[in-house]
Amino acid sequence: MRKVKAVVIISLFLLQISCKKKSQAEKVEEMRSKYAVKLNSWIVKEDVAQETFEQEDTTTEEIDGEETKAAEGEENQETQEAVPKKVTVLLDFLVRHSNSEPLPGITVEVYQMDKNKQKKREFKIYLPTEDLLPNISKQITYELKDIELEDGDGFAVEIISPVPPEQRGEYKEFNQHTG
Repeated sequence: MRKVKAVVIISLFLLQISCKKKSQAEKVEEMRSKYAVKLNSWIVKEDVAQETFEQEDTTTEEIDGEETKAAEGEENQETQEAVPKKVTVLLDFLVRHSNSEPLPGITVEVYQMDKNKQKKREFKIYLPTEDLLPNISKQITYELKDIELEDGDGFAVEIISPVPPEQRGEYKEFNQHTG
């Protein structure tokens, strides 16, 4: 009889645990865990306005002024090589999920890596996914602006899961999902 009571008590306890309603954060965390993101490619976005400005800056009208500007141009070129150029980088991601419905978006960590594969900078990027169908990858492009890019730099992406509770405020999906 004691064994039967113990089995019943344990069964009721397990039933209570399994019926426990999940919190909003737990639902979002579970949905995030069913996402996959891959960095498909990245390129530097050309800045036509800056190229035009640089071309206009090299023109002169006087012969003496031309020699002076040529010397200044060489000096500026040396300075520019020492300082990394700020550029806009286009990141192309392949995103998919295996939920019955998507989150409105997902926050991913993007890392800028140096030529030795060491992290230089990290960014939290929110990718909209409201129209993403289950188990079908979709390409999403994101513009990362004012990036100091040096030869050999690259990028990597990661989905952090689980997100520590104290950091959830930095993830838009924890503040917007109402499902």
